[in-house]
Amino acid sequence: MKQLRKTLLLCAALLSAGLYAQESVTAGEQDMAPVTTFSRDTLMVNEDSVLIVITVCAPVCSSIVIVEDAQGGEKGEIPSPYPNAVFPEAYIENDSIKWRDNTYLILDEDEKRWKAEQQKCKETNPKQ
Repeated sequence: MKQLRKTLLLCAALLSAGLYAQESVTAGEQDMAPVTTFSRDTLMVNEDSVLIVITVCAPVCSSIVIVEDAQGGEKGEIPSPYPNAVFPEAYIENDSIKWRDNTYLILDEDEKRWKAEQQKCKETNPKQ
């Protein structure tokens, strides 16, 4: 499943925006489709490793973080700290990788209220 998500994310990025570019894709003049963007950021960890953050937004953003060696060979992937997130987004801040869970962005108002109530119950009764 993890490899499938990575493959789909990379394919969506390549198809919608082209390699190493940011581009918007829109539909006809009458019906505007959501904007799709692709970004690729890099962070040097040390002289042997580079972190590559690949993010696709269509319209909700989701990322993967790949670890490569100095020669460009893939060493692995850094998983999201949110194991149940459908849309985990990674970004670079102060020379480190930060994450946010964007899954709530796809919820409608009723679902957001229900989720807020569930969270409030967890905070009130942590043993449940």
